Amino acid sequence: MIIRFLRNCEAPQQWTQVYCECCGPEQMGYQKEFFSAGQEEDPEVYDYKIDISGLTYKVDYEIIAYP
Repeated sequence: MIIRFLRNCEAPQQWTQVYCECCGPEQMGYQKEFFSAGQEEDPEVYDYKIDISGLTYKVDYEIIAYP
């Protein structure tokens, strides 16, 4: 699913950190991220999920493509 942000807003996004090359990235939880109006994102990307539950559909974002 691809969404477009309709206004500037913040939402929690999952982030990862790489400690060593052999282990790869480790999920570190969620932190607030800023998203600009017009920015398009896929909130379901494995390592970079965006929690849009606190945003309002058609006010903060719109869905522009389904998988």
